[in-house]
Amino acid sequence: MLKVLRRNKTIAGVLAVFAGTIGLHCFYMGRYKKGLLYLLFFWTGIPTVLGILDGARLFTQVAEEDGFGSEEDINEEEFDDDIEEDTEEDEVEEKINSLRKKNSRRKKTCQK
Repeated sequence: MLKVLRRNKTIAGVLAVFAGTIGLHCFYMGRYKKGLLYLLFFWTGIPTVLGILDGARLFTQVAEEDGFGSEEDINEEEFDDDIEEDTEEDEVEEKINSLRKKNSRRKKTCQK
């Protein structure tokens, strides 16, 4: 089952302004690839500027009741694909278990 974590925009904004250089706000929001890019290029100064801009954007956006916005973090198509993959994996697992049971029954009848 897919769990979606909500993040506080105020905390993310503060992290972006004060630790945006190393991408700490990206890691906090669950955007690990973007955070890694910030971390890799911190020495150029570009992530510092981007962090300040991200912080300003986070502070000016209207906060939702539950925390960090869901429209930006959750792509519905990806979410649906994940659910479909989970159900397909469950179906495959059930088939494998049923085949194992049949195979064990055949072995038992052959041994008798």
